[in-house]
Amino acid sequence: VAFKEQYLKDALGKGAAAYIAQSRYEGVDAPFIQVNDIRKAMSLVSILFYGQAYKQLKVVGLTGTKGKTTTTYFVKNILDKYCGKRSGVLSTVEVYTGVEDHDAHLTTPESPDLQKHFSQCLQSDIPYLTMEVSSQAYKMQRVYGMDFDVGMFLNIGEDHVGPMEHESVEDYFNCKLQLMKHCKNAIINRSSDHFEEIYETAKAHAERVIVFGMEEGCDYWVTDIKKEEIGFSFVIHGKDGYEKALRISMAGRFNVENALAAFCAAKALGVDDESIANGLYTSEVKGRMNLFEKDGVTVIVDYAHNYLSFSKLYESLKADYPGRRIVVVVGCPGGK
Repeated sequence: VAFKEQYLKDALGKGAAAYIAQSRYEGVDAPFIQVNDIRKAMSLVSILFYGQAYKQLKVVGLTGTKGKTTTTYFVKNILDKYCGKRSGVLSTVEVYTGVEDHDAHLTTPESPDLQKHFSQCLQSDIPYLTMEVSSQAYKMQRVYGMDFDVGMFLNIGEDHVGPMEHESVEDYFNCKLQLMKHCKNAIINRSSDHFEEIYETAKAHAERVIVFGMEEGCDYWVTDIKKEEIGFSFVIHGKDGYEKALRISMAGRFNVENALAAFCAAKALGVDDESIANGLYTSEVKGRMNLFEKDGVTVIVDYAHNYLSFSKLYESLKADYPGRRIVVVVGCPGGK
């Protein structure tokens, strides 16, 4: 909508040989390729321009209404320990590719930037990248034409439905569901709404499907959750008899479920138990369940910004601080 013909003329004046568009610009005398979806074309061209760099990395993609950022950093921190250096990350919080290291502006970058980031990781000899894949990323075709080594479906609420994002719950869900059609290893939360449809979609497309949850019968599940002076301890069980006691240092009982999701991703990538344990325990995310205590007062800072996040946050606070008076200070960014 914001593109002007003058921008194209400027580009041609600086050496561009041709242009791709959905229709010809009559005032421009240059070769052009006509496409029926410029966003899909932009993603495909970006993939080719950067030599299909993403295929030479192990890329983990996460989608969900809540928990994407925290789980992203659980996974990233595990991979940092496994590699012995910083792995790549594209999150709501930051961009790190070995070349770029700065605050993020979009949850999932536009396709030319996204593919450039994959290429930068290759240049920096970074073998792993963890990224948040928003519903808008699929709606706007930012990840069109690529597959993920691991795709994670954490949960779904109804908080991104409206004139600025998705016109309906169905559109929101279907955009998120696309990740299950484009990953080799699908990891799904058993307690997510629409679980059966998510699971059947993953089974039809992924090479391997791992189901995690808080109850026995999943591929991996959790028992013995205990609040510690710092964070939580818990035990992860697997269908094959696997059993491992682990800890996280983050507040929020719901983060045990996020840690379990990250554990599954690490297992799908063949990461060893020691790296998983160290990565989980040392993870901290700015603005996510940051804990401060002084003079008997506990302050928790968290970026809960939708109904699902608020609900889980209050459930956790009531369980972890029984009998305590809870005072809430809340901000509302983005006109939500």
